Amino acid sequence: MQRRIGQLLSRIVPLTDHDVEDILQEQKATRQRFGDAALALGMVQPEHVWEAWIQQLQSACVEIDLDQLGIDTQALHHVPRSVIEQFRVLPIRVSGQELVVACARTLDDVSRQKLQKQVAERLVFVLARPGQVESEIARHFPHPTQKNEAA
Repeated sequence: MQRRIGQLLSRIVPLTDHDVEDILQEQKATRQRFGDAALALGMVQPEHVWEAWIQQLQSACVEIDLDQLGIDTQALHHVPRSVIEQFRVLPIRVSGQELVVACARTLDDVSRQKLQKQVAERLVFVLARPGQVESEIARHFPHPTQKNEAA
């Protein structure tokens, strides 16, 4: 069973029952996600929400929308381009010693182990919507001929 983000945030940041109630009211009024509402109220920092989200991902295989979530370009530097292209994965977030990697398809255990040997951080895998990993790899890592054609 997937843990709720509020439960996980409460383990990272001391949130009282009253704080949680305020966040839930903000969430209801603004239709924001719990973490976004907590951010808007100044009760947590972005890194707290990312840490809680990564913990939540570890408990279930999650599909994400890269267009909605976005990519932290700093995370791209944690995996060599050759490894990104070989495994067709895209690093999207780094938090402490954990790196969230979006996959175009579920990787088998052997591929996960090979990929893990290539990076220092512990990998957390998510599935991206169809086509998103490929288009983001092409956008962030264009082939030299693509750069010349665009000029």
